Amino acid sequence: MAETAGVRLKLESVIDLPFEQKKLDFKMSHSGERLNNINKFLEVDLPPYGPYELGGRFQLHDNQKVQAL
Repeated sequence: MAETAGVRLKLESVIDLPFEQKKLDFKMSHSGERLNNINKFLEVDLPPYGPYELGGRFQLHDNQKVQAL
C-alpha cells in the first residue's frame, strides 16, 4: 500500500512461477479524503466529494488492453 497527500493506493496480485508475461490479473483499490486531491495527477477537474473509495479487478491476456471486471 502507498499513501501520499491523503490518497491511498493498494495493489494485489498473485504471480505464478514461472512468470508468464502474456497474462496479468490484479486487484486495485484507491481511496482518499477528497476526490479533487487527484486532479493534478489525472489532469481533470473533479469535485471535492469525499471520503471516497474506488476499486476493481483488472486482467491482461495475450497483448490485449487492460480491461476492468
